[in-house]
Amino acid sequence: MLFMNICTWPIENQRKVEEKWRKWKWPPGVEVLFEFTDLQGGRSFNVIKTDMKGLIATRSDWIDLVKFETFPVYPIGVSKHLAKKYYG
Repeated sequence: MLFMNICTWPIENQRKVEEKWRKWKWPPGVEVLFEFTDLQGGRSFNVIKTDMKGLIATRSDWIDLVKFETFPVYPIGVSKHLAKKYYG
């Protein structure tokens, strides 16, 4: 299943988030389709392909710093064609 995470954090935690991100690895069983960061800081976005176990694993290391909005998604339009081409 595909999920989108919108991750937000207080700007005063920006340095902590960046330091943690440099060392952090995606859990096994999680395929990352897209990752973006807000250049103003305090927010990032990702779309991942995983099951519920993988989804929980992606969030568990971050709950001390980051607030998550997570929801299942389905690609449409141009994204649908790109997703089929690269991810089946």
